[in-house]
Amino acid sequence: MSAVCRLVGAGWGGDVTGAPEWTVRTLDELDPRDPFADVRSACASGVTHVGFVSYDVRTLLEPSASAMTKDGLPAVDDRDTPALAIARIDETNDALADGGYSVGAFVSTTGREAYTAQVARCVELIHAGDCFQANLAHRLSASFEGDARALASTLFDATRPAFGALLELPGHTVISVSPELFVSFDAQMRRVTTRPIKGTRPAESPMADLAGAEKDTAAVAAGKQQG
Repeated sequence: MSAVCRLVGAGWGGDVTGAPEWTVRTLDELDPRDPFADVRSACASGVTHVGFVSYDVRTLLEPSASAMTKDGLPAVDDRDTPALAIARIDETNDALADGGYSVGAFVSTTGREAYTAQVARCVELIHAGDCFQANLAHRLSASFEGDARALASTLFDATRPAFGALLELPGHTVISVSPELFVSFDAQMRRVTTRPIKGTRPAESPMADLAGAEKDTAAVAAGKQQG
């Protein structure tokens, strides 16, 4: 069975299914002087490509961004997982498989105690004026058995994501149900668009609710003080 890439959602301009040949790089394989060489080459080709760049590539751009534990080791060892993957998309009409699957209980790799300590540290930094906003994330892991394509179909049907994606790489599969557009660039119009998703307030909430929300007004006030 050949690898499949499937993009689902209005953000992509419709559904696209293709059978790509992946160029995959681990973090150790990327040139720290030019980690995005493969991306630029794909953009210059004038042909549609899809792929991803992991957060770990930030350590090549800014070495101080490494997340380290107290013993001096990386919080998560991702050296054997793809740091960058990119492939040309040749559209096909192949249907995804519809097998069964099972997902185990999710467990945080950070742990409650360590995560609570990180939150406390962020509060200290905010009070010190070093930052006014922080985005703390932690990885949830679970066992999986079965057909990843069936899981992707279930997630796509349940969430109707603007940017749903199923990327089957050699030895790895990535499923995304993101609602968020980080950035898009219209080369013909010379226009850059970004639509970040921040907070959990329902989209249909009245503007008055947002203007009167204690958390949001506090964030705005902190931003003005920081500026």
